[in-house]
Amino acid sequence: MTAFGGGTLREFILGNIPFYFYDNNYVFVCLAGYIFSIAVYKVFNKINKYVLIVDAIGLSTFAFIGATKADQAGLGAFAIIFLATLTPIGGGLLRDIAIREVPQIFHRDFYASPAIFLGVFYAIGRNYMDNLILVYCLLFMTFALRLCAIYFNFNLWRPWRNKNV
Repeated sequence: MTAFGGGTLREFILGNIPFYFYDNNYVFVCLAGYIFSIAVYKVFNKINKYVLIVDAIGLSTFAFIGATKADQAGLGAFAIIFLATLTPIGGGLLRDIAIREVPQIFHRDFYASPAIFLGVFYAIGRNYMDNLILVYCLLFMTFALRLCAIYFNFNLWRPWRNKNV
């Protein structure tokens, strides 16, 4: 669900059939990742920091794909930001809902924020996205923002609550 969720939601919103219905390679890559995760489950804590780096790359990439798809569909700035955010976080959101947990992106994790950052700056510079240097800078800044969030343990702001009330 996490691998397919965000892109599937994006494609349904855009009125498209998800590409993995046509291209089985994506399904095979997801299955290989699933098998790999089962194989390394016991040593996951040892490699967790590397997985987070790869995940930060994926977040940046999928946010860019979502923004690009919205732009190619001729949609406005809000849709660019929305699909740049939904594409990388949609799968995890669906997973959390399916297991009856409050999604972490709503109350704790600084995961969606880098995708929103990318969407905002993509929307602002949408007419210049044919410039590869600008694209690489935007991807790198999004990646760096996520790595900073991991390293410095950024969390979403929550209003202070009096525990005695």
